[in-house]
Amino acid sequence: VCETESDNQPLSDNQQTNCEYFVDNLFEEAQKVGSKCLSPTEQKKQVDVNIKLWKNGFTVNDDFRSYSDGASQQFLNSIKKGELPSELQGIFDKEEVDVKVEDKKNEVCVSTKPVFQPFSGQGHRLGRVSHIKDFIEKYQGSQRSPPFSLATALPVLRLLDETLTLEEAELQNAVIIQRLQKTAEPLRELVEH
Repeated sequence: VCETESDNQPLSDNQQTNCEYFVDNLFEEAQKVGSKCLSPTEQKKQVDVNIKLWKNGFTVNDDFRSYSDGASQQFLNSIKKGELPSELQGIFDKEEVDVKVEDKKNEVCVSTKPVFQPFSGQGHRLGRVSHIKDFIEKYQGSQRSPPFSLATALPVLRLLDETLTLEEAELQNAVIIQRLQKTAEPLRELVEH
């Protein structure tokens, strides 16, 4: 495995030779198990994953990784076997993934800005209007949460039937607003204490 140097220091001749061997071996092994180098006309227009193998590490869609990291080694071993790494299988579940590996072993990767990932959290499927209300109550905390109703943004329509699916209520791509119901209880509590 190639060793990485901090502060982009040049690698010694021995380290450079090991890195070149590693990158060359990765290409050879991947081709042996059936990976193909396709011409641009043969490639399908699906999800592209660009992997560049540098002197001091590698990038996956411009996200730098060290050769010495355990997860990185598993990732590269999958590529070497001609398999899609499990990390990418989880991200691209139903798409066809075109992995392009580029040999840059004679160049040092200069650190770039971190890749912006707009959402890296976990999504929640909401199938009914009641699921939206349950979701809000769960994250507000049920202890003394003020009563509220749900409405659409424009036109403003109250969502009264919680048994409807989002499709039946025509709420796909709609903005849902939580409207707190007016009560005098918080004021009474303050006056009593």
